[in-house]
Amino acid sequence: MTGIPPSVDPAVFLEAETEELLTSALRASVYERLGLAQSQRDELEAMIEESPARKVAQAALKNIRAAVWSKKNGAVRIVESHTCELAFLYKLELDPDVIGYYTQVCCSGIVRERNGKPHVGAATLDFLVFRTNSIELVECKYQDWLNEECENTKSDYKRSDLGWTHAPYSERAEALGVRLNIWAQRTPMGMYLQNLEACYALLGETITREELALSKRVSRLLKHYPYSIETLNAVYPNFNERTVLWMLANRHAFGLMRSSTPIERDRFFLFKNESHALAADAACYSTLRDEFDQPQITDPVLTASATDLAHAERRLNRLEEIAKRPELATVRMAQLAKAVAEKVAGGMSPLAACLTQYHNCGSSTPSPLTSKQRQGIRYVISDIWNKGKRNSITELRRDLKDWCDAEGERTPCATTLANYVAREDPRVRALSRGGFRSYHAVRPRAGSDKRSLPPLGYGYLLIIDSSGFDARCAPNILTQFPAEKPRFYLGIDGATGDGMAHSFIFGAARTDGMAILLREYVQRHGFLPRAIQVDRGPENTSDWLKRFCRVKGITLRHTPTGGSQFNGAAENAIKQVNTQIAHRIAGSSEPDMAGRKVDGRFKSRKTARHTFEWIHTEFLAYVYGDIPKTPDAEGVTPEEKREEVLATVGCFGTTCEFDDAFLVHTSITFDKKANASERSGVRTGSGYFTSDAMQRALRDDPVEEVRSDCVNPSVLWVKVGQRWWKAFHRTSQALAVRSPVSRLFELLFKPYARKKWREEREDVAYARHTRQKNALEAAAATSHLGPDSTSSPESQPEPVRTGRRKAVDFSSAPKY
Repeated sequence: MTGIPPSVDPAVFLEAETEELLTSALRASVYERLGLAQSQRDELEAMIEESPARKVAQAALKNIRAAVWSKKNGAVRIVESHTCELAFLYKLELDPDVIGYYTQVCCSGIVRERNGKPHVGAATLDFLVFRTNSIELVECKYQDWLNEECENTKSDYKRSDLGWTHAPYSERAEALGVRLNIWAQRTPMGMYLQNLEACYALLGETITREELALSKRVSRLLKHYPYSIETLNAVYPNFNERTVLWMLANRHAFGLMRSSTPIERDRFFLFKNESHALAADAACYSTLRDEFDQPQITDPVLTASATDLAHAERRLNRLEEIAKRPELATVRMAQLAKAVAEKVAGGMSPLAACLTQYHNCGSSTPSPLTSKQRQGIRYVISDIWNKGKRNSITELRRDLKDWCDAEGERTPCATTLANYVAREDPRVRALSRGGFRSYHAVRPRAGSDKRSLPPLGYGYLLIIDSSGFDARCAPNILTQFPAEKPRFYLGIDGATGDGMAHSFIFGAARTDGMAILLREYVQRHGFLPRAIQVDRGPENTSDWLKRFCRVKGITLRHTPTGGSQFNGAAENAIKQVNTQIAHRIAGSSEPDMAGRKVDGRFKSRKTARHTFEWIHTEFLAYVYGDIPKTPDAEGVTPEEKREEVLATVGCFGTTCEFDDAFLVHTSITFDKKANASERSGVRTGSGYFTSDAMQRALRDDPVEEVRSDCVNPSVLWVKVGQRWWKAFHRTSQALAVRSPVSRLFELLFKPYARKKWREEREDVAYARHTRQKNALEAAAATSHLGPDSTSSPESQPEPVRTGRRKAVDFSSAPKY
């Protein structure tokens, strides 16, 4: 085995740190054009040096954090929200005026007024953007949040003619010689984000010569009039949504990015001029936004209470009877009939004219409780109930009684206290009492206008989640590996919900599972996704996964802790795996059947391996056979969605060869430094790994890095002298003839085999120690029995060794 073939780019393969495209020289040229002073330049450079100034979304409850590979910067940029900051990042990537940008920049020296006195502090703003002739600091917010914030008189955010302002930020930006931009994300933003990420995926991508010629013909046609995709497709049958997105990404045309989607061919129009497209998009978006506004109803019949409406119907029936029989009229009813007639003449309906105002009746006192009692209720709710210190209202009322007795007040009843508790936000107590999972269990679902939509292209987003395979099956596996059970990782396509890749292991969550899944993904499809969405499990936040995504240019998204709803596609598939496979598999038995109750034949390693392969086969049949054919609530299967998406938008994955370089990328780095030499090869806890070529290379260069293959335990990838070599364990020939699943079993079994080996060696050593100790004690005991005890050779004590050589008496030696 020689080194990695020369066709592989060494800079990429060796995972060298990529250089920022926004170099200091480019920044200096912008500073020069703006005429910034040296002090201003130094402060901006200090902000750049510290970026990112904080770890975003560490305790975020609803944000999906994204580490995006930036094409414009040639490096990773981290944003804290995939619906707000990420949308603005895509805008910057598609803007030709932007040279580069940095995220999470710390802006110090911000002066705010607190209690009538100036207070100097710092703030971390979302972006520092370098444009051709300007620099701007950007803070991204939702427009709904800004509207509410402006109602607060103490807030620094204010509405202006051009949008939004923040006086302390603006003053600091002016002092630095830059601009401040408060970017407001409007809702609904699902289609906008969907279109932006699709355009970014195709930004700078090459297309065929035919598609390029077709885009030029369409561009010439758009000079005269804007056209919909459906009309253009009628003129040019080969013109499809993928070509549209490529034209939008590379600014050969402009479209309705906020208000429509290319999937709706008859409603998505293309324009030659950007200003024309923005004006049309704004008009269409205004109509779309009206669909999500809350209704403004002034009809009194619809806004009346049920009690008032019931009384109005009785009044109207009474007036209709009086109209038929005037002798039934009374003075009061005559007055009512006159008032109703006047209102009806004014355009009001008869039923609305008869409405009562009984809902206004009742006590006008805001609360029958004293101010002290209300203070006590606020205290026990905020300091005791919301912090999860009590389990029931009864217990909480005892705390309230203690407080009221100390203040000399009467204790409110339990019903009053329960009513006050019911007005509290349940998320506060859930977060204190049960953490993130309890918070998400009671958290209201996000509004439809605030939800993101699935990607447009197939293979763009891979949603990965893991779960334990139900432990009621495979008792022999449970016996071989106590307290462990099979675990599987499942990758679902974000656009179609199709099963894309898997890994099936046993034991705790581990980085190997992610590496096996990604290797399986490329082997099945021949490409990698552009974005991966995972939860914040330890294997999903590992340095290995972050480095892999950085090298391959993949955006890595992390959902909130405990927020299983954000990975709904994968969560639903995982649930079905356990209900349709694990619970129904033949030979299922409870975990407590393992151990002493299990027959000895189940305790063999060979039988456990056979069961593992059998469960793996059933698992694959469901993931790649049943999931693609299972329809959703609308009656469409993932298989049908895949065919439709590939026929229109196409595949957004990045091509990846399943070669030696990719195998090294998906192998796990050893944390400890491995011992290596030309004579012995590489030594690890599993033994020696050798190969002639690698050992010859060790003669001149030391080992730089060692990686363990994520599937084959008999293979190590060793980096020596900037080249990678394969090293093999002594079991490599035996494992080479086995199936991939069997090799995977041996890889997963290694930790348990080493543990069992250590335990058994210790047992043998302890037995030997006990035997020798007993023999020495017996010999010492017989040495004090007297002269007769020396009559037999067995009772003779062993001669004491000294520094001098003594003659040895062979008289008592046995004769042969």
